[in-house]
Amino acid sequence: MDKKYRVNELAKDLNISVSEITDVVQEYFGVQKKSQASLSEDELSVVLEKYSQSNQVKNFNSYFASASKPKTEKKEEKPAESEEMSQLFVKVALLEKQLAACNQTLKEIKELME
Repeated sequence: MDKKYRVNELAKDLNISVSEITDVVQEYFGVQKKSQASLSEDELSVVLEKYSQSNQVKNFNSYFASASKPKTEKKEEKPAESEEMSQLFVKVALLEKQLAACNQTLKEIKELME
């Protein structure tokens, strides 16, 4: 992992408290992290997996439907909308990671069946 991801940055991106992240790291790794501490790649993966499982999107139909609507006059983006978009990007990244893991598992199953 090239970029260090700090506990407080992840908490802000996921819109959760620092203590929720530190509790997950403590539960799975037995390590107590401070808010300015960097997360290892494994720690980050576990935290993201835990929160992606609890915040799954049922489907993307409404998202895709909104993309096909004609664009209206662009209004100034509000900070809340920007935060919402940031959260959506995090969720999409988590879903992409889950999909890659599922594809890898499927590949391994197919190899075992051969």
